[in-house]
Amino acid sequence: MSLKSKTTAPGIFLRNVQQRCNADTLVRAVLSLFSTADKSVRVTVILPALLAAAFAADPAPGLPPGADPYAELGKVDFDSSHSAIYAIQNKIIKADPEQLRVIEAKLLEVLQKPGTPLMAKEFICKTLRQIGSEKCVPALAALLTDEKLSHVARYGLQNSACPAAGDALLAALGKVSGKLKAGIISSLGERREARAVPQLTKLILDTDPQLAGAAIMALGRIGGGKCAGILAEAKVADELVSRRADAVAMSTDRLLEEEKNAFEAANYYRWLFTMVNTPAARIAGLRGLVRAEKAKALPVVFEAFSDRMPAVQKAAVRCLLDLPGPAVTKAFAGKLAGLSPELQVNLLLALMDRGDRVALPAVAALAARDNEPVRVAAITALGKLGDESSLDTLLKAAANDGDTAVAAMESLKNITGRKIDPSLIKRIAGADGKAKVLLIQTLGARRTVTAQAVLEQATADKDSAVSREAFKALGMVADEDGLPGLVALVEKSPDNTDAQDALVTAARRMYDQRNVEEILLAAFNRSKGDARLAMLKMLGQIGGPGAFGTLRAALKDKDEKVCDAAVRALASADDAGVLPDLLEVIKSSPNKTHRVLALRGYTRIAGLGGRRAEGEKLKHLTKALPAAKEPDEKRLLLGALAGIQNTGALKVIEPLLVDDTIKAEAGNAYLKVVESIEKKQHNEAVAALKKCLELTKDAATRARAGKLLDRFQTVKK
Repeated sequence: MSLKSKTTAPGIFLRNVQQRCNADTLVRAVLSLFSTADKSVRVTVILPALLAAAFAADPAPGLPPGADPYAELGKVDFDSSHSAIYAIQNKIIKADPEQLRVIEAKLLEVLQKPGTPLMAKEFICKTLRQIGSEKCVPALAALLTDEKLSHVARYGLQNSACPAAGDALLAALGKVSGKLKAGIISSLGERREARAVPQLTKLILDTDPQLAGAAIMALGRIGGGKCAGILAEAKVADELVSRRADAVAMSTDRLLEEEKNAFEAANYYRWLFTMVNTPAARIAGLRGLVRAEKAKALPVVFEAFSDRMPAVQKAAVRCLLDLPGPAVTKAFAGKLAGLSPELQVNLLLALMDRGDRVALPAVAALAARDNEPVRVAAITALGKLGDESSLDTLLKAAANDGDTAVAAMESLKNITGRKIDPSLIKRIAGADGKAKVLLIQTLGARRTVTAQAVLEQATADKDSAVSREAFKALGMVADEDGLPGLVALVEKSPDNTDAQDALVTAARRMYDQRNVEEILLAAFNRSKGDARLAMLKMLGQIGGPGAFGTLRAALKDKDEKVCDAAVRALASADDAGVLPDLLEVIKSSPNKTHRVLALRGYTRIAGLGGRRAEGEKLKHLTKALPAAKEPDEKRLLLGALAGIQNTGALKVIEPLLVDDTIKAEAGNAYLKVVESIEKKQHNEAVAALKKCLELTKDAATRARAGKLLDRFQTVKK
């Protein structure tokens, strides 16, 4: 299998190895890929393959050829080989239902065999929890009284669907005590074993709080009206009151959801709310009462707004989300004005989440409150609940400072309705100054395509702030049909950078970049003078094969301004495809300014790939180094080389250590690279420091290199 296939298609490579090779070869193939693949491939392809490889051998590595894994399992202990376990797990993975019964029988034989080590028994019990049938019940039941194996055995019975498992747990209840008994009680609860209710009822009163608490929670998990009644009437120790409340809530939930007895469930929820003095119990009672009685529970909910427990007050507010209908919304909204500021904020946000515009009048009334958190919450809610009538309030709030203005701008952006955009557009004609700027900002944030015409008019406003915001907004709202209008604005004012930025912003948003390129190329071909230069700049920022081809041709234009614009446009591009063109400018241009501009663009574009592309970056910078004629040009390249964490960068910098014009800068770049690689490549870093001391004559570089060498060698020792 070729290395190329490994690096280009790891998944296909591993599948081919898996199909053609043995498990050992598969493991080696996986590990060979792990160090070179990126993180996503490691997680999605290689780690699953490694897990598959770990179970691919049958028998498992280390198990003698021809050995019976079940016989070997009987010898497995904490300090012995686990090969038998791996082999049996592999068999289970591949087994069909009939084969699983055979495996179960063999595991039971080992489990019941005298002398089987503890670890082997634990493994068998855990395995039977997953694959066991009714046949394993007697063997697991026999272990329920075993101090070391009781818990792992009861888990197997706990998950079993057969009634015999419940019988075994019930029978063991009277034979154990302490933690073992508490564990069995818990398993009976997890099974929802209704036959255990009489015994569990007695255990509620046990003097051992561990057993009493376990019994309480078990009854709660079994659930229903009977268990809820037992729990509510029981007299429990003070330390178990909260646990009893949780159990009553669980039982009552089952009474409501499974037995469909809303009337009786409401009584128990009301008992929780009124008779238990803990926030969790009272909240559970209140929320449950709302689910059971629906809107009939509103008086209790509204009474809870003034509850002595703040947590209960907040829970009462959230009850709004559990009750449907505009009448409920109106009832809650009607309580807004009389609540504390903190609850007003909570209810405003709940009404916003609900999204029912029946609450709009009550919400709008709080949007001008002196209390800032309340005012901000109301304004935020208007973003979802508001309509055209809310615009004046929001625009006024957005003209302020601080959190109020931020919330208002966000709501202006989000508010919906057919009349919103037309109303905002209409207001621009009668506005000026800050009000006009705010309207323009709002239309831009809302991406209001229909506002393009009025925004184009606003670009000619005498107020520079208005004009500037209009251009920004056009960049956000213009669609492909509106792009020619932006081109026309640039052609009209080619020196206006706001117009240019708007065109670039809009062009980059378009889906069909080929169409954008064609529009800009057509504009370039028909334009003259400064407009032509502006279009070259746009072509560099937008890019595309045709755009870059035009820029290459412009580099050879006899007009110096056109050539200058082309160099600047290529240097501002974000496409590695222009690197050869920039390199040619660096090598051959007689214009020093052009060479520096091209070099700056070259180093920036070469580094756009980040750490993943360091090899490519180094390759590009190495190509440019011979073309750097002036010290300033070399310094630019050294600055870029200093950011590469790669020994290859050291090789490129080394010749510059002896260049008297830039030896200090070369030394600084060299030592930066050395420090960046030291943790992973200590020996290479030490060797590089020695090389630096051998080559450089710069005093500061030598002093720093000496200190680093002492430090690195001390750390190694």
